[in-house]
Amino acid sequence: MMTQHRHFLDWDAPVTQRVREFLLPESTTTYCAVNLQRTLIIVPTRQSARRLSEALVRHCATRNLAILGARIVPPTFLLQTDPPDPHIASDTVAAATWATILNALRAEEAPTLFPTATRRSDFSWALQSGRMLQQLRQTLSDGAYAITDVTQRFDTQLEERDRWNELAALESRYLSVLAQQGLRDPITARIAHATRGELPPDITRIVLAAVLEPSLLVIKALERAAQHIPVDILIHAPASRADTFDAWGRPLPEAWQDCAIPIPHAEHHVILESTPIAQSTRVASLLRTHQTPAAIGVPDPNITPCVAAACADAGFTTFDPADRPLGLHPLTVLVTQISELCANPSYAALSNYLRHADALDYFCSGAHTTAQQLLTELDIFQNAFLPADVAAVMAGLTRAAAEYPALQQAVTTLHAHLVALQSVAPATAMRAFLKAVYASRQLHPRRESDTEFQTVAGHIDTALREIEDAPEACLPPDPLHQLALLRLQLEDARYHPVARRADFDLEGWLELPWNNAPNLIVTGMNEGSVPAAQPRDPFLPDTLCALLGLRHDAARLARDACLMSALVASRAADGTATFIAGKVSATGDPLKPSRLLFRCTDAELPHRAARLFGPADAQRTSVPSAISFQLNSAPPPDLPRNALPVTRLSVTAFRAYLACPFRYYLQHVLRMEPLDDARTGLDARDFGTLTHAVLQTMATSGMWRCDDPAKLGAYLDAEVHTWMHARFGAQPPVVVSLAAEAARQRLRAAARQQARLNADGWEIMHTEAKVTASLGAMRIVGKIDRIDRHRKTGRWRVIDYKTSDTAVDPAAAHLASVRPETPEWMRLKQEKPRRWVDLQLPIYVWLLRNGSMELPAHAPTPPPGEPWEQVEVGYFNLPKAVADTSLTLWDGLEETMLSSAADCAREIVHRITGQLFWPPAERVEFENFDSLLLGNAAACMQPPITPPAMAKDAS
Repeated sequence: MMTQHRHFLDWDAPVTQRVREFLLPESTTTYCAVNLQRTLIIVPTRQSARRLSEALVRHCATRNLAILGARIVPPTFLLQTDPPDPHIASDTVAAATWATILNALRAEEAPTLFPTATRRSDFSWALQSGRMLQQLRQTLSDGAYAITDVTQRFDTQLEERDRWNELAALESRYLSVLAQQGLRDPITARIAHATRGELPPDITRIVLAAVLEPSLLVIKALERAAQHIPVDILIHAPASRADTFDAWGRPLPEAWQDCAIPIPHAEHHVILESTPIAQSTRVASLLRTHQTPAAIGVPDPNITPCVAAACADAGFTTFDPADRPLGLHPLTVLVTQISELCANPSYAALSNYLRHADALDYFCSGAHTTAQQLLTELDIFQNAFLPADVAAVMAGLTRAAAEYPALQQAVTTLHAHLVALQSVAPATAMRAFLKAVYASRQLHPRRESDTEFQTVAGHIDTALREIEDAPEACLPPDPLHQLALLRLQLEDARYHPVARRADFDLEGWLELPWNNAPNLIVTGMNEGSVPAAQPRDPFLPDTLCALLGLRHDAARLARDACLMSALVASRAADGTATFIAGKVSATGDPLKPSRLLFRCTDAELPHRAARLFGPADAQRTSVPSAISFQLNSAPPPDLPRNALPVTRLSVTAFRAYLACPFRYYLQHVLRMEPLDDARTGLDARDFGTLTHAVLQTMATSGMWRCDDPAKLGAYLDAEVHTWMHARFGAQPPVVVSLAAEAARQRLRAAARQQARLNADGWEIMHTEAKVTASLGAMRIVGKIDRIDRHRKTGRWRVIDYKTSDTAVDPAAAHLASVRPETPEWMRLKQEKPRRWVDLQLPIYVWLLRNGSMELPAHAPTPPPGEPWEQVEVGYFNLPKAVADTSLTLWDGLEETMLSSAADCAREIVHRITGQLFWPPAERVEFENFDSLLLGNAAACMQPPITPPAMAKDAS
């Protein structure tokens, strides 16, 4: 005999108060014990269970009542077996069984479900497809269905009957394979347990408290229980609405489809804001306005971080009680990264793993190194060797281990773990790996992050145990497949955050009614959030869900209309309910206001629509980014002692100072440079290094004398191969091979040009010639790519190799148009004034005339009395268009220009010696510090301290 009773709790007060009054009436005798141990109270969510428990305890405390064992649970409690049945397959075993079946599936066995064009024969595909099928069975179980039940009971109503029949056949095969191992499917067992209606033996009463959408499976469990014990169904609505609910308290879709939801003073409490940030700012403003407690509702989880940040800025603490994805916790990320590295040992996977904070701590703790050193070595190594995978990293380290000690030790340790994880017992190896990484970590029982860490570790331990305890016949033999199973289980799991006290909880839509605060502020009142949008299932369209009695759009709309009506009505007398809709999402996508906001009178509808589809209440124009604080440009404490003052200046550094004194300071004084491991091929510097190295070998070997361009070109080809092999090994990355081929093409053209120069009588006398001279207190240092001398005339040439994409004219590279702000010392005074932008070639001449050159003992020197007076300068251009390969001389370089360049160099030396590195240029040709300077160096940086003697010069 069914003993279920509906009780209507008027919604003139919040639901928590009304349910508490039902369980503990005001007439309850004081100074006694209230025993609810034998009552099972079912509420919608865990958060609502916490709210009701607090309300019961608080009420008893004010009346000197003792409450004994209130058992408050969500509906899923009715579907759980306690203790767990060892004969029920774990989720891991179920996933592995599905993957095994699908991996062995022949094309003709399920042509409709898995067409040949979309099917892949690998374990990853089988694992993901099995996950999809098990999720379908999980959804169907809410209606107490198996796939076979659907095909048998609704055969004539299914639109894709063939596909469903194939699904049923696969389900039967899956259940049969489990049965052969003496196991039961967890979903089938769940349905059977609910149908039996088994409860703890001490339960004598069930209270279904304002659960608006119990599933059919939960209802079956309640129906079974109601045959033996009473079931009280509490509905948060007035008795006058009794005909709008079914026997189990579910709103009837047809009754709530068009019901009105009057919002008092809607002109103040229905608000449109532009963005999630604007919504959150409005929330903080309303919180400051309310004199009584308030509750914050966040139906759209994408807005939660914005609301939390805005509340924090306003001085309020918040807590989000929603379950967290297990896969986002750092511990799970570490497990996922190491297992993915086993399956795909690419460099990207290695880099991601090494940059994990816990991995860094592990590698650096016992290695006498720092995370900065390890990551710096990793970036430099990647830039130098461009490894594609872990094997390439190890091969590169064998050739240059001494240069990367921290990286060498980390990769060696990691490789040992990878080998173990790919052995016959990956779950055991994963435990050993985690034990090694976290051996030195100490957990504090009162620290929230540590408690959360323990919770996540428990989930991972459970997943590992499921692999370890699985029957051998059910697990794939490949260790990598077992690790893929582990990743799948962790990816789907969620965990409960550690509850902590805060000024406000950020309640979800279903939890919000259980907050007793008189003032409600609900954000994200947009379609897709309220009512919630159900992800479209490829097997279960909404019409079929409605036919099967599963959750569907009309039912969700009825639930949310009822819930919103209760929210408004429960605050009508003493409180407020404010609803905020957004115009655009965080990504800028347009949003539609919730249709529930238009459940008003016909007279009010035009005004409501104009507000919700019009401009936002608080228009916020796009505000350009601003610099909130300046970076300190003073030398850091770890700067080498010999860096300041500057006593040595390279010739190429003059160009950097002329372009921007401050960027020169960052690069050449503080030794700052952008560094990451995102390089995908040889950059311009690497390409230049390659060609310079090959041409240097040509000069030192004497091959420059070869008058056969083809033979010389073949020699240069071979030298490119030698350089590539030494740098990248026997199998360089494809992008590097392409760059090497481009270098070969340019060098073949250079061979033809060199043969002509040789035929014209020009001999290579020096290469990579180091020249130095003193300029004031500064030592000027240069390295000249090449110095030639003519056999007959004795003339000398200073040549610099250029490998830029286009040929460069020396005069154009050194001189540019004068600007209004160009100081006098940078100007070249001619009939048409110019400004110096580079001093390289003129300073080479100055160094040869005024300094010394390091020469081998046998190297010829200029004739006595002719100290480089008639020297020529130019560029040996090796551009992308090989037809433009040539030696381009600076024919117009005169003594007055050389003198002007020397004066400019003296002024730069004077300024660097005086530590004058200001002001910065607005822009430079090649910007290496854009992420630091944000396009406005003067605003981003505090000026370096300028010595008093230089202050006048700075102006």
